[in-house]
Amino acid sequence: MTNSSGRHVEAFGLASVVELINEWGEVPRAVADEADAPYPEVTAALQISADDFRSRYGAPTTAALRTAADALYPLFGSDGPAMVEAIGRLLTSTALRPALIARDADTVDEVWECTRAADRLVAGAVLSIVEHLRFDGDVTRLGVCSGDDCADVYVDLSPARRRRFCSVTCQNRNRARSYRRARAEHGDS
Repeated sequence: MTNSSGRHVEAFGLASVVELINEWGEVPRAVADEADAPYPEVTAALQISADDFRSRYGAPTTAALRTAADALYPLFGSDGPAMVEAIGRLLTSTALRPALIARDADTVDEVWECTRAADRLVAGAVLSIVEHLRFDGDVTRLGVCSGDDCADVYVDLSPARRRRFCSVTCQNRNRARSYRRARAEHGDS
């Protein structure tokens, strides 16, 4: 959300960050052989109304969405030091910074500010990841799919903390390929 001066940025849901990366990121689209496929409807994919998107991040251009997705992709599948460094670079490049505002005469609130409108989409997504890491610092829970033909990202929210695939579909596809390979190696048909 932005304030009247348009500088305040709020985190958006991690599911929307994942969708942004998977639907507009160059690597996930190329690995899935979707580089030439049309992009989805922005507001449906990111689960936000068109008015909310425009008021928070400006006009949803494909170029801006691709740039944001490609900037965020390296955060997933990184180890702790690499993630910290990548987040630091994004915080610096977007000039995202905490600030205080007076809600009324007796109360202040923490907000995040990003002065450049072009950086607000990346800033909101980075803020989402930072807030997630604040409550669960396990960076291995922000992963890249282990599927053979997939490079989609995911957030592992499972109790076992063992997720390796972006979806059950990718997991089943990978199991079926492994099964067929094993049968072929043993001469079974």
